[in-house]
Order: sequence, then C-alpha cells, then structure tokens
Amino acid sequence: MILSRVRRFSLLLLFLIPILAYGADQLVCQVCHKSITGKYVKLTNGNRTVYVCESCMNNSDKCVMCGFPVAKGKKLCPSCEKKAPTCDFCHKKCIGKYSRFNTGEIACNECMSGPVCARCGHPTPGVTLEDGKINLCPKCNKEALRCAACGSVIIGQYAKHPYVDGVFCMNCEKIHPKCGMCGRPIATRPVMKLAGERPICLECLKTSILTQDGMQTMLETSAAFAFKLYGMKVDHQLPLHLVDDIDLVRKDSGMPGSGQELGLFYRNGDDFSIYVLAGLPLELATETMLHEWTHAWFAENGHALHPRWVQEGFCQWMASKVLKSKGYTNGFVRLRDRTDMYGKGYRYVQSIEDDAGSPQAVFKYMKSEPASGAPRQRDGQ
Repeated sequence: MILSRVRRFSLLLLFLIPILAYGADQLVCQVCHKSITGKYVKLTNGNRTVYVCESCMNNSDKCVMCGFPVAKGKKLCPSCEKKAPTCDFCHKKCIGKYSRFNTGEIACNECMSGPVCARCGHPTPGVTLEDGKINLCPKCNKEALRCAACGSVIIGQYAKHPYVDGVFCMNCEKIHPKCGMCGRPIATRPVMKLAGERPICLECLKTSILTQDGMQTMLETSAAFAFKLYGMKVDHQLPLHLVDDIDLVRKDSGMPGSGQELGLFYRNGDDFSIYVLAGLPLELATETMLHEWTHAWFAENGHALHPRWVQEGFCQWMASKVLKSKGYTNGFVRLRDRTDMYGKGYRYVQSIEDDAGSPQAVFKYMKSEPASGAPRQRDGQ
C-alpha cells in the first residue's frame, strides 16, 4: 500500500515538472500582464528589468516617473506607484514634485497649486473655510487667534493692551476709536459715548457707574472698607461730584491737568471734596474711589513733608488692598506695574510694609515727619 502511494506521487511530479519549467521560461508583459508569444521589448533600469509585448509598447502611455510603458490612463507603473508617497490631503499618489511640511505631512503639487491655509500653509482641497478673504484649514479655523473687537481671524501681527483680555487685529488698532476707560479699540457702530464725548467699549459699559447715587454708594463702601481693615475714618464732610472732565475741574482750581486723571481730591482750607469721572467701570471706580478717599484721610492725619509721589503711593497702596480683596487681578497688576510716580510711590510704600512685616508700619510712617535721608517735600520730590 505504501509503495503504491509513492509510485502515484512520483508519477504526479513527472507531469508537473514540464509545466513549472514552461511557466518559468514564459515571459509576461508588464502592461497587459499576458504571456508574450511574439515580439517584445526588454527594458532595464538599474536592477529592474521588465518585458513589454510589441502591441503594448506601441500603444501604451508612459510612466511619468521612470518612462516605462503603462496601461492607458495610468500615470505610474506598479513599481513607481509603490515608491511614490501619498498626498495627505487628496490621498492620491504624488506624481512628480511634492512638498513636505515640518509636521511630516506631504502635499502633492496639484494640491499645493490650489487654495492653501493662510495660517499654516497646508492645502485645503474641498474643505476650504472662508473667513472674510482668508482661507483656513479646519484645524487653524479652530485654533487661530481672533480679534476681540471685530471677531476676525488674526494672521501675523496683532496688538495687545496691558491688563485687557484678548488681542486685536492691526486693522482695528489703527482705524477704530479707543475706549476712554480701558484703551481697547471699539469696532462696533455706532460707537457708544459717555458725556464729554468719551468713547466706551461695551465691556466697560456693562459695569459703568453713571449716576450720582451709584458713585455715592461707592464712596460709602470705600470708607467702610478702610474702617473695617485698619480702623481708618475721615471726620470732614466729603461731598462727591460726578463730572465729565476731571481736567476741567483741575484747571478751574488752578491745577495742571494731564488728561489721565479719573478722580480728584480737592481741599480748600477746611473744605474737602471728591470729584470722580462719570462712567467708570466697577473695577476702576473701586480703585479710584478708595484712592481719593485715602487722600482725604491723609489730609487729616498725614505729615505734610511727605512728597507728593509718596502721598500718591500711599493712596495707591490702599487702593491695592481693595483690588486684591475683590479679586480684581488685572487692576492690581496695572496698579503695581505703573512706571509713573503712582507706581514708584506704590512700590516705595509697599516696601515699608514688607520690611516691617506689618501694614501698621505704613500708617506710622505716613503720620510722622520723614526721617533723615527719607524723601521729603523740600527735596522737590
């Protein structure tokens, strides 16, 4: 039985050997994939050799990369198609030149000749998003900065205002009016204006204090805060005036104006008054009111030989306390980082508290005559 099976297997091998030998010698056309029976052409490129029948050689297209014949309508031969990178945007094989981005993505020449994202430079075939006149890919449309004034996508340079959230396109920064409170450009039309023709942005307008009663409440709140924190009080009457132009009040009182003051403490003999700009948003009103109230306290309790910049620094120091207590971080940073005499004075007074480890050292300093070597009024400071 075993011998019989071996004989049958041997006979099968005898029949297969001629067939395999014939298949190994038979040439197959690279283009039509049929056995070549007539004339053919042998093509060699480096280690690569292909055979093409006469008919395909005369009637086929040519591979755009290697020049070998390919079937009608084809642009790449099988070998070049394997080697050619795939475009990450149209998902077709890259024929000829292509671009490679720093992210590793590849774009074919055809995609690069169409619309591209203005932010990252990637092609946007079939999914171009229009933002005005700017083409953006979906990723950049989601990630791109947008102007806090007009909402348009920002490509390239932009403006940022200290202590104001958001960034602004250069178009808004150059052509639109600026908010008289926070300085940001206002792109809305018509522009809201306070009395005195001061532009105000909608963000500041949300919390603006426009009435005498509202500002009077701020004054009473400031006095209560100072008393609760440090037992401070002002014995003089403090009439409050809501005005549209602090500079005008200063000039009428014989004082120079800078166009930047938001409030004013005014003393005429034994008469005390506070003037505050109408329309201040809540954060600025909180800072300004306690600052001016502290001037009144200093007029009753402070030593006159402290120079003005130290007095202003003391009032800023008190204002910083209320800003921090209310969580107005932007307002506190703005106060702390000022480079004028207000900022210089604040940092000087704050150093007194830091060195002593107690705010009471500040009050003792402000009530006393400046020591030898300390800033004094007669020094012209």
